[in-house]
Amino acid sequence: MLLDARIWTILAISLLSLSLSQAAHAVERPDVPEKYRWDLSALYPDETAWAAAKQDFLKAIPGVAAHQGKLGQSASSLLAGMDAYEQATRQAERLYAYAFQRYSEDTRVGRTMQMQQEMSQAYSDFQSATSFMRPELIAVGRQKIDAYLAAAPKLGQYRMYFDDVLRATPHTLGPAEEKVVARMSVLGEAGGTVQSVLRSADMPFPEV
Repeated sequence: MLLDARIWTILAISLLSLSLSQAAHAVERPDVPEKYRWDLSALYPDETAWAAAKQDFLKAIPGVAAHQGKLGQSASSLLAGMDAYEQATRQAERLYAYAFQRYSEDTRVGRTMQMQQEMSQAYSDFQSATSFMRPELIAVGRQKIDAYLAAAPKLGQYRMYFDDVLRATPHTLGPAEEKVVARMSVLGEAGGTVQSVLRSADMPFPEV
C-alpha cells in the first residue's frame, strides 16, 4: 500500500506540473549569468557522481541497522553504532542537499524532481532502518550511558545527542511504532511538494 501511494503521489505531481501551461514571467536559468548561480561542485562534480554516492549510501544502510540490539553491550559497541549512524547521516544530508538544490534551480524539470523524490525515498528507508536507535538508547538508560561516556572519551562528541534522546523519553514511541512513523515520512511530504510546484513554477505572478 505504501509503495502504491508513493507511485501515485509522484505521478500526480508530474501530471500536475505538465498540465499547467501558464508559466510565471521570470528569467530562465540559462539566461542567468554564471556568477549569480550557486556552485554545487563542492558537493558532487556532476549528477553521475551523485548517483554513485547514492548507491553507496543505500548499501551502507544495512550496516547501520546491524547495530540494533548492540548499543548497550559496551562502550565500544555504542561508539561503533554511533559512528556508523553519524557517517550515514552525513552522507544522506549531503545527497539530499544536492538533489534539493538541483530541483530548486527549476522546479519544472522532471529529472531533478525525480532526484529529489529518489533521495526522499532513500532517506525514508534510512530512517526506517535506524528507527530502533532512540528507543534502544532510552532502554540502555542514563546511568549506563554516563558510564560509557566516562570509559570512552570519544563518545563525548555524542553527549548532546544522548541528552536529547533521553530528554524526549516521554514522547518517544516503541521500536515498532517509530518504524511506522519513519515509513510515513515520504507521504507526509506530498502536499508540500505539490505546493512547491505550483508556487515556484506554474503560478503566474504580476510584475512589480
